[in-house]
Amino acid sequence: MSTIKERIATIQKKITTEFEKTTFSKKPILLAVSKIKPAELVLEAYEAGHRDFGENYVKELNTKAQEVEKSDIRWHFIGHLQSNKAKLLCSTKNLYMMQTVHSIKIARLLNKHCQEREEPLRVMIQINTSGEENKSGCDPENCHEIIQFILNDCPNLKFVGIMMIGFFAQENDFKRLSQLKEQISKRLQIDSNEIELSMGMSNDYETAIKYGSTCVRVGSLIFGQRNYN
Repeated sequence: MSTIKERIATIQKKITTEFEKTTFSKKPILLAVSKIKPAELVLEAYEAGHRDFGENYVKELNTKAQEVEKSDIRWHFIGHLQSNKAKLLCSTKNLYMMQTVHSIKIARLLNKHCQEREEPLRVMIQINTSGEENKSGCDPENCHEIIQFILNDCPNLKFVGIMMIGFFAQENDFKRLSQLKEQISKRLQIDSNEIELSMGMSNDYETAIKYGSTCVRVGSLIFGQRNYN
């Protein structure tokens, strides 16, 4: 059985291979999604040289961040945030990015609770590209309003990009998010190279890279299948 270090190396090699086929300027980072996995496995990945980790649940993230106290680790929150968990999230050690802002309300709360941070919290807007009601994220047509609010009214937040979650994302979803990035760039006069795209998971990250993903979120291929029982 391969080690976590070997699995990460294999995925990184595939990321490089797919990226080199494109004309994009920014190579995607590999976000190791460690939800429902013990802190020991996060530490094993860290000791193998990995630094970016993603979590879906605020309490679990907060606890792991205390258990894996490394000054250069970068925690990304990629789950649905409930309003009453915003304060706890923002108090998490080494919280690097919040990828799932889906409303002005959430942006306002994050800005409020990030006042004590040394630097603004990097945030992404979560987009529901499929239009399915059971999926989180804002409507593509409404994202400009949220981004503008962050740029104008949230000094403790830094808008860095857009993200999409979909266990069975279609290639067309990746294309739509890539197109939306260009629309945001033109409408809000932001350099498109400064707008990141977080899309692609264990089953489709190689396809997502073809459409400009700058962050692929991979869990089971690194840490093994999850047991939710």
